[in-house]
Amino acid sequence: MRKIVLLLVMVGVLAVGNCLAQIAVVDENGKWGFVDEMGNQIIPYQYELAMDFSEGLAVVEQNGKSSYIDKTGKVVLPLQYDI
Repeated sequence: MRKIVLLLVMVGVLAVGNCLAQIAVVDENGKWGFVDEMGNQIIPYQYELAMDFSEGLAVVEQNGKSSYIDKTGKVVLPLQYDI
């Protein structure tokens, strides 16, 4: 019984930790990308402009077109919208 309770507590802590994980938008040599709270690059510096994540999505611009990406860097909508 004790092991089950400990496991459930650990799973809860991990779940809360994932929800609180921060992703920051960073400029490097004129290109924008994203890093985690430890400074590790998680989405490459490839965008001309990038905004902070909100509701799990971030606005990015590439080649004069803008779109949304998710926290894995996957483009959610094609880069088709002129700015």
